[in-house]
Amino acid sequence: MALPSAKKVKTELHTFLLEGNRDITRSSWKQVYSACLGRVVGSQTSYRKAICGGKQITPSFFDGKVFFDDKHFPAQVIGTVSKDKSTWTWGFEKPVAAPDGCFQLANEIKDIGRSWKLQPLESGIQELGRGFTAESLAVVAVGASKNYYCYCKIEEKDYDLYVAFSKVPAPIFGAVNAETFFALAAKCFPMFNVDHRVFIESLLRWNGIPYEWKVQKLVAHFDSDVELSFQEDHGIASVFAMKIL
Repeated sequence: MALPSAKKVKTELHTFLLEGNRDITRSSWKQVYSACLGRVVGSQTSYRKAICGGKQITPSFFDGKVFFDDKHFPAQVIGTVSKDKSTWTWGFEKPVAAPDGCFQLANEIKDIGRSWKLQPLESGIQELGRGFTAESLAVVAVGASKNYYCYCKIEEKDYDLYVAFSKVPAPIFGAVNAETFFALAAKCFPMFNVDHRVFIESLLRWNGIPYEWKVQKLVAHFDSDVELSFQEDHGIASVFAMKIL
């Protein structure tokens, strides 16, 4: 994907994945994962500080809830992963006993997978490895949904269970400032195999931050501007320098 030589982009707060963005290939796992990752890592970091904090996490699916000590939130089954980390089972296969209402998110993701022709989201059983992990599938599940979810992992005897939950305090999904944006990019780029351009542009769109391309540099207009310098190698664009102006 060639970098634009000059382009200004206006955004609106909480623009969900791919809305108005024709530069992302929906059938590409790497691009979809890259588009989801930044905002999900941001909200997960906020949730851990505001809600989790070492609390005991207990699912109660017959109540449709997940408990963090005495706090509880509406719960959805994302999926389960085998103890040897080799196999993922999506919630729409109903790998655990729960009312149908606890599988709405999983069914939404299955429909998205079919619509986008994205095989990892529509196959009920997914072999892990080759770039697929339980964490990456959970990230895309909550990131691709048009509802606001966080997620957590609960270790059971025979499997690990991934649960999404909603109706968390609104600030968890609040816009990030320049320093947090910078920190998210600096954290994710060395840790995950992502498309840098898709990651950056999607996170900016989610936060409602206007930005512009100037040759191989992107300038994001937070209260303090952030400049990212890109380089291309065999058609792959990656960030090699970032600074707050």
